[in-house]
Amino acid sequence: MALGRLVPEGKVITVSPPFGAGDARIEDIKVAIGSRVERGETLALLDNIPSLESALASAEANVALQRSALEQTRSTVGASLDEATAALDRVKAGEALAFRELARLKSLKEKSAVSQSELDQAQATYSQAQEDVTKAEATVARFDSKVSENQPDVVVAARKLDSAIAELNRARRDLARGIVTAPVTGTILDIHARPGEKPGAKGILDIGNVQRMTAELEVYQSEIGLIAIGQHVELSADALTTPLSGFVNEIGYAVERQTTIRDDPAANTDARIVKVTARLGDDSSKRAARLTNLEVTGRINIEDSQ
Repeated sequence: MALGRLVPEGKVITVSPPFGAGDARIEDIKVAIGSRVERGETLALLDNIPSLESALASAEANVALQRSALEQTRSTVGASLDEATAALDRVKAGEALAFRELARLKSLKEKSAVSQSELDQAQATYSQAQEDVTKAEATVARFDSKVSENQPDVVVAARKLDSAIAELNRARRDLARGIVTAPVTGTILDIHARPGEKPGAKGILDIGNVQRMTAELEVYQSEIGLIAIGQHVELSADALTTPLSGFVNEIGYAVERQTTIRDDPAANTDARIVKVTARLGDDSSKRAARLTNLEVTGRINIEDSQ
């Protein structure tokens, strides 16, 4: 025999405010005791939601602004490329004209029809035109669409957009600081905080999978050697009209101090025990679903393993 209590499979989980919630208080509780919830479902909202939503909206607006700035910069680079291309065409035309003029003067010089100074001037004009073409080609290459993403202005605008997106992602994560969600699928067993209150040490609420109930029994360390997986367990309590039944499905590895004590004043309150978990059958689980933490007496049939 062993004393124990009924607990949902996986035990009772206390749901606390999200990490980083700080001094936030409860704004709204979305569930009631006995509600069945799915993992990830919203359980409660905190009063820091408005400020978090405002930060999110600001981050979204900044991303839109930086994306527009990047597109504007790219457009400016494209326009600069068009201007540079047009300038290149002009200087190439000037180079061609200077070349023809130089060739004409060379022909006349051979006939002594022009002076050497006129020829030298034409040569200088042609050399300057060649330099102008080289500079214009370099400008076109700098604004060429193939490498426009490497333009300093474009790079800076792109990095600003990346920073804004990072801030937006952080704002989205921060929004979770104002929303309390269910960590597991289960039933709400108790609610410890109400709207307007700051959650205390007990957290906001308790949740457990009461569709599958277990009994956590405390077996004396001197008797743990008799316990084996699969042994039948019968559970009784004053609140039960008929016993519950189940089987041993887990045996603890640690020796602990007894926590469930008999009403008998002479009972040993300093006994050492090992926790043994008994899984209830389907019918017993249904009957025990509303009796979490009920103290029970378990009778383990050790003959099942002999």
